[in-house]
Amino acid sequence: MGAVHILNGDALLERFPDAISGDLLVCRECLIDGPLQGRNPETFFANRMAYLDAAYEDPGADFYLEAVLPQFELMMNIPEQSEVYFWFEADLFCQYNFWFCISLMESSSNCSYYLVLPPEPHQYGFSGLSNAELQEAVENAVPLSALLMASLDELWKATRKGDRKKALTLATMVSIAVPSLKQLPQHLEAYYKEDHLKLLANLIAENPEGEFGPIFRAFCQQAPEYGFGDLLLRRYFDELSRNL
Repeated sequence: MGAVHILNGDALLERFPDAISGDLLVCRECLIDGPLQGRNPETFFANRMAYLDAAYEDPGADFYLEAVLPQFELMMNIPEQSEVYFWFEADLFCQYNFWFCISLMESSSNCSYYLVLPPEPHQYGFSGLSNAELQEAVENAVPLSALLMASLDELWKATRKGDRKKALTLATMVSIAVPSLKQLPQHLEAYYKEDHLKLLANLIAENPEGEFGPIFRAFCQQAPEYGFGDLLLRRYFDELSRNL
């Protein structure tokens, strides 16, 4: 039975310990931002590619076709009876991507599924862990039962449909099953209330002449639970700055 490790982003890929055996796949998306609609996978991915190409320009549509889609196609064709490890942090950026990757799994494949989470106080980033600690993290991976996999799949469906009430209910169920995600419902509810934009607006108002870099670092320090990267927060920053 072979192991497959699904990583959230290239940062972890670049320093993934050689001592941990298995094939490596990478989720290079930011599904917390942009459209989630699509009647079929082809339409869904086309909508995502068009949005990201327009919203961020760099790295562009070619990158999506060459480096993003092929990884998802491989996830949809993981060999039967594999051991699949999802390496996703507790922040919302990572969780949205995690739920999506769960939705790509084939329930009849007889695979075993696990969630690898960095331990507190590093729950929002694997970057704070040494190689030895990364090995310990996979040894302490949380088994994902069939019921929990189904709940995570339903959570993704509710998120896609914009059914916030159902998503919060399912997030609560997940937080009970996975204690390391105990704050997931609170973080999701705060996101729905746009608390992230309120915090960013306050930081901008407090530093009207401030550059983006210091404000980005302050935001990440005060609200690491969102997991926003600099490109996403920069877009929010530019939009809010124009309206303040």
